[in-house]
Amino acid sequence: MKKLFFYAIIVLTVILFAASLSIYAETPKDAKIGIYGGYRFFENKLNYKNHLEFGVNWEKPNIYKDFSLFLSAGIANTKSSINNDNKNIVAYSADAIKYFDNKFDFNYYVIGGFGGLLVNRKNLLGPEAGLGAKIIERTDFNLNAEIKYNYLWKERDNWIMRVVFLFGSKNENTKVAAPVTIEKQPEKIIAPAIKEIDSDKDGVIDSKDKEANTQLGAKVDADGRALDTDKDGVIDYFDKEPNTQLGAKVDAAGRALDTDKDGVIDYFDKEPNTQ
Repeated sequence: MKKLFFYAIIVLTVILFAASLSIYAETPKDAKIGIYGGYRFFENKLNYKNHLEFGVNWEKPNIYKDFSLFLSAGIANTKSSINNDNKNIVAYSADAIKYFDNKFDFNYYVIGGFGGLLVNRKNLLGPEAGLGAKIIERTDFNLNAEIKYNYLWKERDNWIMRVVFLFGSKNENTKVAAPVTIEKQPEKIIAPAIKEIDSDKDGVIDSKDKEANTQLGAKVDADGRALDTDKDGVIDYFDKEPNTQLGAKVDAAGRALDTDKDGVIDYFDKEPNTQ
């Protein structure tokens, strides 16, 4: 009979574990779900033998400031210390938990609330309090150890020492900020600067220069054309007479022609062939 009970407890634990994981998959991620295993012992007045107990638990962090809500439900089988009758027990509790930070590798907490036992359809209820500590705290997994005292009205008291496994966020008391999505801006392609060329060095770039091969040193206009002030066809740079009479014929150096060498340029000379 003892072996059968032992195997039943193992099977039940596996079922509770699987159920807790299934529930956790549907639970908001700031809540925690898990299982526990412990040992409950009684004062003599209850006439129950001490026994192992297994169950599930659920925790909701920060329901009020730094306090968490902790619910538990477990089952066990024990015997009467008087007539050795079997006693089927359902244990339940609703507690508030307050965590404290410290310099050690674990955080401790205090427990306070109400707990009860349903023994062969007889309900026993009363206040409870206790202490606990986080032994292991990892991402999505906590291992806690705790002891609670439960005073059952009219039936005296009982204690339970248990190990609690919780699956959920690492730090219950830390509010995690919502992730910020940063949109990646398209990279701006900056074309390399193109150096403008001024082939004839006249100060006007080739793309705007109407005379891209102006004589070096010649004065030019805004379009890069060499200046010819007297409009005689010889640019000022080569013009020996830059103020030649408009319309007068000139030689290659821009001098007005005087064919008969009489000192009067052909433009004004009435007898351009004077002896």
